[in-house]
Amino acid sequence: MEGVKGKLTLDERAVVFVPEGGRASETVLPLGSINRVRRARGTPVLEVAVELPNAPSMIDFYFIEPPPLAQAGAGLKVVDKFLTKRKAVIKLRVGGTTKRVEVDRWVQAIKSSQAVAGGLSLG
Repeated sequence: MEGVKGKLTLDERAVVFVPEGGRASETVLPLGSINRVRRARGTPVLEVAVELPNAPSMIDFYFIEPPPLAQAGAGLKVVDKFLTKRKAVIKLRVGGTTKRVEVDRWVQAIKSSQAVAGGLSLG
């Protein structure tokens, strides 16, 4: 669930994520396993719905550093939680504005690669 910084690539058969620093293994999403791909509205997040054994059904790729949703310490007050969430939403919206074109290009590239490879028609 924790974010991992890395490099996202697309080849003729798969979307591949290679993490930096060797902290985890690469993630390979074959084009045929991708059911849906889209940019989460107003955000710099590429949402990829996949159907693979032992994998989550939705994988999100953030094109900015994801904002923290909780601060250190267990006893957060309601106001602190609200402000933390509000700051996260603002950061995602600003990132969505600056990275919109880049994420939309990824969506189109994946859909086009699927069409060429004879993959599923995406909505």
